[in-house]
Amino acid sequence: MRIGELNLYFFKMSNPIPHIAIKEDIVLHFLKKRSPELSLVVSNEVSDQRFSRGSVCSCLFHQNKIVSYCWLSFQEEWIGEIETTISLKMGEVYLFDAFTLPEYRGKNLFPFLLTNTITYLKTQGYCYALIFALSTNRVSIKAIQKAGFKYFRKVRDGTSSLLPYLPYS
Repeated sequence: MRIGELNLYFFKMSNPIPHIAIKEDIVLHFLKKRSPELSLVVSNEVSDQRFSRGSVCSCLFHQNKIVSYCWLSFQEEWIGEIETTISLKMGEVYLFDAFTLPEYRGKNLFPFLLTNTITYLKTQGYCYALIFALSTNRVSIKAIQKAGFKYFRKVRDGTSSLLPYLPYS
C-alpha cells in the first residue's frame, strides 16, 4: 500500500499529557495476544504476525466490543506507505494502524486512546512516541495534535533512515 508521503509526529513523555473527555463508558486494554474481540476488527493473520514480533494492541472497549485500536511497536516496523522501515531506539515506541469503528467516530475516542496509551507508556519508562498520518487525512491529524503530538516533518517514499531526522536525535 504505497502512498508516498506521510506527516511524522512525536510526543515527548516529559511534556504534559492533555486530558481528553469522552461521554462513552470506555475501558482501555493492552492486548498481547489474539482475542475473540480483536478477531472481529483485525484479521487473525495480521494480529498473530504483529504479536509474534512483540507488538501490542491498545484497544478501547465499549460494552465488551473493541471500538477503537492502535498498534504499538517497540523495535522495528515496516511502513508500507513510504516503503521504509523504522528502527526504534531504547525508550521509543511507534504507534501505527489506528482505527475507530465508523459509528464511534466524532466522539474523541482516537485522541482519548492516544493520551491514555501515552500515559501508560510513560509509566513504563518510554521517553518518545512516534506516529505518522497521511498528509491528506485532516481528521487523524487533528486528533493526533489534540493528543499533544507535535508535527516534525513530511516523510516521503524511499527514506532510507528516519532516525537521523528525529527531533530529539
